[in-house]
Amino acid sequence: MSTTISQLGITVTCNSVGTLASGTAEELNIREATDPDRPSTPGLCTTTEADLVFRLAEDGTLDYRSKERAAGLPYGKLTRSGD
Repeated sequence: MSTTISQLGITVTCNSVGTLASGTAEELNIREATDPDRPSTPGLCTTTEADLVFRLAEDGTLDYRSKERAAGLPYGKLTRSGD
């Protein structure tokens, strides 16, 4: 996975790899760790392993939740753009 945030002229990119921990038709549980082959922005990305949950919502979007305290327990709704 790759996450890029641009704000106030600064761009931060964090790269990770995920391993499927468990899954059903409605939910995927991923164990995420820093990607050793793609460097992230030094000092601005967390380096601990984290559990991520992607859950299919009734409206067809994906609810995202990270259980990583060092990242502030981020969560959100993912929508598809484009085709």
